[in-house]
Amino acid sequence: MALVAIGAEQKKDEDRGLFTLELSSSNSLNFTLHNAAGQSQRVAGLGKWLDGYWHRATATWDGLAMSVYVDGRQLAQQQAQGFAPLATSKHALKIGPVSSPKSRRPTRFDGCIGGVRIWDRGLTAAEVSEGGIASG
Repeated sequence: MALVAIGAEQKKDEDRGLFTLELSSSNSLNFTLHNAAGQSQRVAGLGKWLDGYWHRATATWDGLAMSVYVDGRQLAQQQAQGFAPLATSKHALKIGPVSSPKSRRPTRFDGCIGGVRIWDRGLTAAEVSEGGIASG
């Protein structure tokens, strides 16, 4: 289930979008990027966050590596050097779960999204640990 995305709602869409940050049913936080050549890179981190408390999910890409964090703690990192340029997309930024128009069951999200920040650069591990910076 996507938390934040610029992406296609159907897998057959040629415009696959730019990125997706999603929670899977297996407690995995997945961050996927799509580049202009039609390739995808994904990093996934396992964690425990279904505990009734607020958590901060963060994904970064600095042009060399993709990382996912929960509450400032890095869960996973994967090299993605030479992956640029990222794709361009006609799709709008989506915040919250989005059901596919062909889905028989709507996407269910039992929770709230308290805030979204998008920067034009990759944050450092220290910035993520501190909760980001005031402006992006």
